[in-house]
Amino acid sequence: ALEGKAGKPDPTKAATLLAGACARRHAASCTLLGFLYRNGRGVAADAAASLRSYTAACGFGDPDGCVGAADIHTRGLLGQIDNEKAVPFLETGCAARSGPACYLLAEMYAYALGVAADPERATTLHAEAFTLLSTDCAAKSGPACYTLGNAYADGKGTTQDPAKAFTAFDQGCSAGSGDACYKVAAAYDIGTGVEIDKARALTTYDRACRQYDHAEGCFEAGVSIALGPESGWDKDTLSYYGERACALDPRNCDLLGHLYGTGKTGNEDQTKASDNFRTACEHGKAQACYNLGLRMSTGTGVAQDAGGAVGFYER
Repeated sequence: ALEGKAGKPDPTKAATLLAGACARRHAASCTLLGFLYRNGRGVAADAAASLRSYTAACGFGDPDGCVGAADIHTRGLLGQIDNEKAVPFLETGCAARSGPACYLLAEMYAYALGVAADPERATTLHAEAFTLLSTDCAAKSGPACYTLGNAYADGKGTTQDPAKAFTAFDQGCSAGSGDACYKVAAAYDIGTGVEIDKARALTTYDRACRQYDHAEGCFEAGVSIALGPESGWDKDTLSYYGERACALDPRNCDLLGHLYGTGKTGNEDQTKASDNFRTACEHGKAQACYNLGLRMSTGTGVAQDAGGAVGFYER
């Protein structure tokens, strides 16, 4: 029902079926239900409900659920980032031999996120993760291939190799990882491990956005079109990318701010532009803070306030 393999997609029906299976302690159903609640597909977006589903999945033995629960905390989807609460989920997932969980846990120890810095443990975990990820990616696990790509890209647990990173991301995208599709698109966009191909980059950003609810995929697809030639400004498509990127992650509302500010979707509104830049800024997007400072210094879509502008520049 979710993918439309028996007809037209029906995410609402899928969510109902998954909720029933999750209530019967089917771990993978709880994980997928958590994904639907996180991204608002078939149900209203609800980070708290997403966390409950992911937590249930983790408790029922699905390490992907543990990773999902940790992601809710590390992204601050409940209102603020809480790395400390993410760590126990990653510990549980890593103990269950999840390569992605071990890799993310290594990052926590490497950068003192929710735990005291422990470079030695981080190195051990990165090496352990690489072994697990290599095996699971070969078995066509999308999340494992995505994380394996990160390991090759960053040289953690293995030797840095952009070409191997691209191969892993490409395998992950084919295996159903939206994160991996986004990385493939970014590689085509800037030529990392593969030749630059802007058309394929846009197509793959679009896939990450529409098929896998990837916020940055929606954002970059919109940016690619909005900053391109005017002949490519499809108003409906641009509006979709802007609205979806903002809904999936408020840090990406600055795309919507740009679209309202420039009128590229045929609906110029300077007040809405400033409001969206403010939202993105308040959720951690530095460029949005800069843009709001510019608008505040000139009184564009917001009251002119030189002191306030300085505050946003500082932020």
